[in-house]
Amino acid sequence: MNVELRKIEKEDLEQLRQWRMQENVTKYMLTDPIISPEDQIQWFEKISNDGTRVDYVILVDNEVVGYYGITNIDKENKSCEVGFYIGDEKYRGVGVFSKAHKIIEDIVSHDLKLSQIVIIALKDNPACEAYVNMGFVIDQSYNNVCNKSGIPYKLVKLIKKVG
Repeated sequence: MNVELRKIEKEDLEQLRQWRMQENVTKYMLTDPIISPEDQIQWFEKISNDGTRVDYVILVDNEVVGYYGITNIDKENKSCEVGFYIGDEKYRGVGVFSKAHKIIEDIVSHDLKLSQIVIIALKDNPACEAYVNMGFVIDQSYNNVCNKSGIPYKLVKLIKKVG
């Protein structure tokens, strides 16, 4: 299984939009958006000119299977946040995320010259255990919530030093 990342292209937008609205993806995200095709194009145009982020599709054997983004790039504090989803269910739980994340860590430390990666996740997200196993540390002082459909969800902040 060959896992790679490439920057998002316009041709990827519809597939990413469809995946991002699936319940089995949004249940682990901080928002449950309804995204029109026009909204997706506006998002793409906005991120294409945003120096604080870099957005990728995850490829397995040249097939797009998900998304991985580096956001809130802070050159002064040498940190960033990351977020991802695997849209194609057959690629969940088979090592795609860990391989994609190794590529992200290399980009963050070598290309972007940053030293810290932050993940903000729903506290009950089963991926949090995987993050800890990959060397992320839970920030015990972080005590935030997000509201999804009027329901408050506790968040967790995970931090990893890289480079």
